[in-house]
Amino acid sequence: MKEYREDERFGYFLKEHRIKYAITLEQLSEGLCSASELARIEVGTRAAGKALQDRLLQRLGISPDVYECLLFQEDYIPWKKRQQLLYLTARGSREKAYRLLEEYREQYEVKAEKDVDRRLERQFCLSMEAQLLQSGDVTEVPDGIWQQEKRQQEKAGDLFREALELTVNSPSEGIRGRVCSVQELNLLLEWIYHERPQNREEYYRELLYQIGDSRFDAVSRAKIYPKVVYYLCRDGLALRNWGLGEKADGLALCEEAMDRLRAAGRLHYLWEILGMSEELAREIAAGQRAAGAPGKAEEAEKKIQRWREQAEALEAVHGEFGVPVETRDFCWLYDNFSESQ
Repeated sequence: MKEYREDERFGYFLKEHRIKYAITLEQLSEGLCSASELARIEVGTRAAGKALQDRLLQRLGISPDVYECLLFQEDYIPWKKRQQLLYLTARGSREKAYRLLEEYREQYEVKAEKDVDRRLERQFCLSMEAQLLQSGDVTEVPDGIWQQEKRQQEKAGDLFREALELTVNSPSEGIRGRVCSVQELNLLLEWIYHERPQNREEYYRELLYQIGDSRFDAVSRAKIYPKVVYYLCRDGLALRNWGLGEKADGLALCEEAMDRLRAAGRLHYLWEILGMSEELAREIAAGQRAAGAPGKAEEAEKKIQRWREQAEALEAVHGEFGVPVETRDFCWLYDNFSESQ
């Protein structure tokens, strides 16, 4: 039996899954490298660094930890630094996180030898900078708290957009026909949130369609699906243009999100989804009573009680371990870090 080098094994694995889902070389390589470079990676004549390997796997809907069981020393060190940064960010240690981010940027973004590695490392750094900016406490300033918060959100939006455009060209044109990773879909979601395009519900629906693609494994779906559902329902209720039908559809999506989290054994956005389910069910119950359908109203109210109990149990467990019950907020926080929580 022929023994394959590591580059050959990865290339064979990549090509097998690319062909399985009828993805072209051009689709998979867009924004990362040329189609001819990807073809060489697939036959093992061109090596791909870990950052590029991970992104290619993620675009195929494969969590990197499904493919690999160990890291070489040169890959382990930056991986460990990322974990430290994610840990500090998740727990609100902003000053330490900023210092570590600058050290990481200098060592792995600035000094990256290949253009694609430099862009992927920059994408990570910009995303973490935006996340830290959003997670900071707003203090009183002469022109008021609201103005400072608005500036922070605008700057975070600019950082997310810059990060997205490093690997996804012209995001305002949408993602139909493109092959994106969970991280890129999440950056697009952040762009929608900050840009607030008028057709943002279409973007949300397209994201849900993409995430429903069979190529994504259960863990990858759980990282992003609940967040898209939460953003969609939050905007739908805030705009006050949803009738009973749209609210029932939103509630069904929330229940689907909970099913996906349960299947993957994850908690991403669960607390938010439980709260959104309660809010939708209350409005549906009120609408059904107004329409003279008390039986349907009572059915919705029973679900409210169950979700409230689940939310309270989640709050109690998180409080016991001193972990915020809300999801803070960015998908980079889910890269392997979630396995150790």
